[in-house]
Amino acid sequence: SGQGIDFSATSGTGTSELFDDYEEGTWTPTGNGVTFASASGTYTKIGRVVHVIGQVVWPTTSDGSQANINGLPFTASSQGTGHIGLNNIGGAEYYFLTFNGGTAIRLYNSSIGSVANSALSGKSLYITATYFV
Repeated sequence: SGQGIDFSATSGTGTSELFDDYEEGTWTPTGNGVTFASASGTYTKIGRVVHVIGQVVWPTTSDGSQANINGLPFTASSQGTGHIGLNNIGGAEYYFLTFNGGTAIRLYNSSIGSVANSALSGKSLYITATYFV
């Protein structure tokens, strides 16, 4: 009937048995206090789950603002965490957090905590993240 795929085993569809939300698209990551040298991303949304993939290149900068990747395609419904891949960054492990009601990924380092834009000056970052809306 144009409302999705019904997975129910009996007549009468419960909302948890109806697959009615799938979307693919692109998004453009933006910085916090900096303009990325390049930035691109794609996403897939299945129900409440959003998978994002992207790449950003930080400009050469001495900016001390919190390193964020803004502009997620959907607002996060809860706090989430994950790992990221960075080129030419040695030492500690990097991770990110999304926050309830936000559309940003905040970057952290396991040794120093919050990461400033200046710590990523001229670096490439590859993003693979999953969060809930």
